[in-house]
Amino acid sequence: MVEDGVEGKLVSEMEVGVEATPTAEYRPVKTEETPAAPKTQSAPADEQDNDQQSVKALKHFEEQQRQYLLGKRLTMHIFAENGDIIAEEGQTITVEIIEKAVAANKYVQLTMNVRE
Repeated sequence: MVEDGVEGKLVSEMEVGVEATPTAEYRPVKTEETPAAPKTQSAPADEQDNDQQSVKALKHFEEQQRQYLLGKRLTMHIFAENGDIIAEEGQTITVEIIEKAVAANKYVQLTMNVRE
């Protein structure tokens, strides 16, 4: 149970500069140090394996995405920055259109504007 007015008393004690006295002396606990695990030379090999797996997964994803896009129809015209047309609205997506979009940095726009 908290008594009424305790908060005010504590604040007033702080303002006066009364320091709280510790009830027990602080003593750090001594522990035995655990030796660090030895470093192995296989770390770079593990990183290479992870990199190769990441690259393989990315290539697999890109191939799946391309397969999904092939045969879909565009819902809008896709233009390159210089104004050249990459693909027209309603056009069926082919490998050539995908390659043009990638080359013109419009692949995301192409993927976002398709229908069955």
